Amino acid sequence: MAAKSKSNPRSVWKAVGIFLWCYYACSQYVLLDEYGPQVGAYQGLWICSVSILLSGFGMVFDNPTYCGAGLIAVSTGHFLWTIDSIFMLINGSMNPNLVPFGIADYNSATGEPEWRTIITTSHHLWYMPMSCLYFRSIGVKLEIKHLYWSILWILVVSALTAMVVPLGCIDHVLPDGREICMNLNVNMVKKWWGLEDVWFFHALDRDNGTHAVIFYCYANFLHDYCLNGIWYNVLKLFANPWGGDEEVKGKKKGKKKA
Repeated sequence: MAAKSKSNPRSVWKAVGIFLWCYYACSQYVLLDEYGPQVGAYQGLWICSVSILLSGFGMVFDNPTYCGAGLIAVSTGHFLWTIDSIFMLINGSMNPNLVPFGIADYNSATGEPEWRTIITTSHHLWYMPMSCLYFRSIGVKLEIKHLYWSILWILVVSALTAMVVPLGCIDHVLPDGREICMNLNVNMVKKWWGLEDVWFFHALDRDNGTHAVIFYCYANFLHDYCLNGIWYNVLKLFANPWGGDEEVKGKKKGKKKA
């Protein structure tokens, strides 16, 4: 009897990568429709959003380094978002002011959650588990190089954000006709995002008069290296094969003897 052919997980993940591109495109459409071309384009620069594109490239072109960089880059924010979302379920309310960290926000431009905004922000919940499954299924380990690439990725994206997103508020007309002036803090361009009651994180906010370069270095070191460095070690427990190198070596030896 002919041996059954096993499906190649990498070919499956190529399709997932294309889905990620489509998901980002849909998310961007919602942002542009909600906030208009200027504000919508700025909102599309969030590291949590553009990392979806990066992982899509990694999956489609079979480069796990891109996927690892994207995964670690969003780890701290996505974890806090998940905790906030759990509290939203417990509270029975999607009010971002009633959760511990003030990170999760499913609201539309009108200040109320809509199904399309819930769907297009849901990646904060499923992107990390999906990425861990990706690494486990293709047999590639999450390594320290992925942490370093994630740091570089965030530095580039946050620098680009700081160059294009204005510090002042932006006039915007809501779909219901109301006029507002929006203060954008995309990728912490002005101050630390959330955790308003923790002085340590906001000590060097630009709102406090700190020079842009000093805040940029402080915020990125604290977020990209310290916090994401912790989550890198946690993610390895889920993304890498359980049992470590010894288990893998043992399996290889067993196959040779057989």
